[in-house]
Amino acid sequence: LEAWFGRTRASFGADRRWVIGSMGLVVLSFLQMMLGALVAGNKAGRLYTDWPLMGGKFVPKDYAHKHASFWETFAHNPAAVQFNHRMGGYLLFVVAVVFAIAVVRTPRALPPIRQLALAVAAVVTAQAAWGVLTLHFAAPLGLSLAHQVGAVIVLATAIGLAWRIQRN
Repeated sequence: LEAWFGRTRASFGADRRWVIGSMGLVVLSFLQMMLGALVAGNKAGRLYTDWPLMGGKFVPKDYAHKHASFWETFAHNPAAVQFNHRMGGYLLFVVAVVFAIAVVRTPRALPPIRQLALAVAAVVTAQAAWGVLTLHFAAPLGLSLAHQVGAVIVLATAIGLAWRIQRN
């Protein structure tokens, strides 16, 4: 982004809250992608295809096994992997929408920053809806690949917002 648009001084981005918030969106987006990679690697999208519950429960009954280590549960248990990805998605959705509302309500936020904040909230919302659709159909390859492309779009949009806020 620096090479394309050049380095400029920050004005709106001088407020640390907005810089931290936008970088938080980038980090959450990246972590959610990593949780999604665990879902894909464990084929966990085919296990529980109901939503919003998992097998009729909020936390699936096979989330943790009695003798499994933390790593075995976190990275290799398909029920835990899918649950963690869902919770990460909910968190990212709430943070993106709240951040966008806060930016839009700030009088000194420039139009490009407002537009990017709304774009992040929109692509996160679309990605969450696409994830539910992918889950509903038991993660066929085409829908799963589209969901992965959507993750890249979410991350790229969040990076663009963070860059713009810092370098307005």
